[in-house]
Amino acid sequence: MRLLIVEDDKKISRAVKLGFELEGFAVDIAETGTYGYDMASTTPYDAIILDVMLPEMDGLKVCRKLTCGSLVINTQTYEVTRSDTPITLTKREFSLLEYLVKNKNKLVKKEEIINHV
Repeated sequence: MRLLIVEDDKKISRAVKLGFELEGFAVDIAETGTYGYDMASTTPYDAIILDVMLPEMDGLKVCRKLTCGSLVINTQTYEVTRSDTPITLTKREFSLLEYLVKNKNKLVKKEEIINHV
């Protein structure tokens, strides 16, 4: 398993890295938000440990940039792509995704999801 630690405090990042390496993980470290974003964008990590208060770009912005992409939902063909990469979904998963996207920035109750999906 490959991990990325984005942390500007060298003492903390080294301690966390050592702990994970002792458990058999491969670990990379980035000391700025910009460098962390660049590394995460070009290397397939299994998990990212991300500090919030970072130089150059804060951790929340890094997280937003990594998770926001060009998501395309074709309701005619039931196909979904993100950054031109196809995503295979069951019909139910597609319906759930479509419903959540249509209700962006709204609190959706469990009962509403069950009734609409």
